[in-house]
Amino acid sequence: MNKTQKAAWFNLVTFVLFLAIATYVVIERVVMARKAWLLGSVWIWLIPLLMGITLFILFRKKQSQLEVCLDERDKLIKKRALVTAYFTIWILLIAAFIICWLVVGREGSIPIIALGLMLYFVFLISSLVYQVTTLVQYGWGGIKETNHE
Repeated sequence: MNKTQKAAWFNLVTFVLFLAIATYVVIERVVMARKAWLLGSVWIWLIPLLMGITLFILFRKKQSQLEVCLDERDKLIKKRALVTAYFTIWILLIAAFIICWLVVGREGSIPIIALGLMLYFVFLISSLVYQVTTLVQYGWGGIKETNHE
């Protein structure tokens, strides 16, 4: 597993962990209308510590001198993932515009906090698309040459 794959897995796991914690906090604070125990406890410090340890373990092993750090396939995978994430950003921004137009109308106004949250979620979703696209392309494997004799 090369560094690009390690980074994609780390970011994907971090995203899922963040999403689980955020969902828990929203359910506790908004739905249950009580203070979430996670906010004032040791977990708020333990989770970044665990993520840092995981990052250290993943990237401490250096690649051998014979192993190429980044080849043409890796560059192509990164380029395709970036293009996919770029188009995802535009699709999400257009969808947000249409949804806002339908909800508040042509003459309505949108609170600044809503715009900030929309951009934040566009960033999160496009990052998720980038990581998943990277991992899916590595899962497909390389081009195998066959001998037709």
